Parts: sequence; structure tokens; C-alpha cells
Amino acid sequence: MSNKESTGRTLFVALAVSLVASVFVAGSAVALKPVQIENRLLDKQRSILSIAGLGGERLSAREVKALFNSRIKARVVDLATGEYKDDLDPVTFDPLKAAKDPKQSTALKGAEDIALIKRRERYTTVYMLEQDGRLEALILPVRGYGSVVHPARLLGDQARSQHRGRLRLLPTCRDARPGR
Repeated sequence: MSNKESTGRTLFVALAVSLVASVFVAGSAVALKPVQIENRLLDKQRSILSIAGLGGERLSAREVKALFNSRIKARVVDLATGEYKDDLDPVTFDPLKAAKDPKQSTALKGAEDIALIKRRERYTTVYMLEQDGRLEALILPVRGYGSVVHPARLLGDQARSQHRGRLRLLPTCRDARPGR
């Protein structure tokens, strides 16, 4: 066997090729991260517009952003008090991450945890469909096992009568099955 075909040389070439390829993959992942974040936001906005009965898959990214910004108002709400939290940005706030943080959530046990979510976030984002400054619909995020719930069951009697026919649900799919 010649010196050019030694086991050590073969391993060196394989290692060098692996390192070069991993640098390219890591560089691509870092470079594409902003695009991934933008696409996630666009997908969420498209889903919210679809739930609101506006637009759909046929809209371009520019049209989705323009329609969302003109008709939908996102607010972070304190689930315990029902008050808005203006110090939290609804675009960057992630209720699912908050649910995993013990400082921003409450552990649910037994009969409290009928949706099998284990922890309930303290704050969540709600979306209001507005027309000429008037509330047309309230889009509520719902997660957990069995998350197909009639919107009126989520509210008390007074709120139910105020918002009848104007509630829509935004399912969050990551918690759709038990154990997730």
C-alpha cells in the first residue's frame, strides 16, 4: 500500500470534508435564522387572518402584513385579571415558552388540568379584529388536549352576552395530544 492510500490519510480526508461541510451547514443555519423567524411570524399572521375570515393562502407576504397591521390588533393579557399588559410586546411574547417558565406560569394538577397542559401561562396574546375602531371579533388562543371548545364556554355570562358571535379560536397545535 502506498503512502497516499494509508488509513490515516483516508481518515484525515474524511475528517477534513466533514469539518468543511459542518462549517457550511452551521453558517447557513445562522444566515437563515432571520428568514425562519419572519416566515413563522408570517404563517401566524396568515392563520389569524384566516380565522378572522380575511384573506387566506392566496395573499402575498406583503398583502398579509398590510392586512394584518390594518385590521388586527394584538395585545398581551393577564389571564388572572383580564387586564392588558402593555409592557409586553405581543409580537415577541411567546405564551408557550412562558408556560414552561415557573416564574411566568402556574402548575396545574389533577382536576384543574383537564386539557393536559401541565402548566398555564400567566399571560397570553389575544387578537382583536377591528373595523373603523369597532371590535368585530376577538380571536383567543386555545391549546391543550381537546382544545376544540365553543368560545362562549371560555367566558363568563356577562362577557358571553357582550361578545356573542364575535369570538374565534386560534388553536396552538404544539399541545394537541396528551403528553406533548
